[in-house]
Amino acid sequence: MSAPAEPFGKGASLGIVLIGALAFIAVLYWLGTGGGATNNGGGHAAGRGLNGYAGLAAMIAATWARAVRSEMPSRRPISALV
Repeated sequence: MSAPAEPFGKGASLGIVLIGALAFIAVLYWLGTGGGATNNGGGHAAGRGLNGYAGLAAMIAATWARAVRSEMPSRRPISALV
């Protein structure tokens, strides 16, 4: 009996691994530069990441009679939030 044929040669296998590694590095770079994400997960009321508090903002909006989200807090007095 003869040995089974290899589906890929050594060069093709190395090429596949190198292309995969380069694609992985490219994805990491793309994610690090923003990756087209509109919600960066930062520490704000719309952030749904680890340091965002969108859940707290939704809870306050659901339980309080008047809750306001402002993108420019310096232009809205504190008394408008209560």
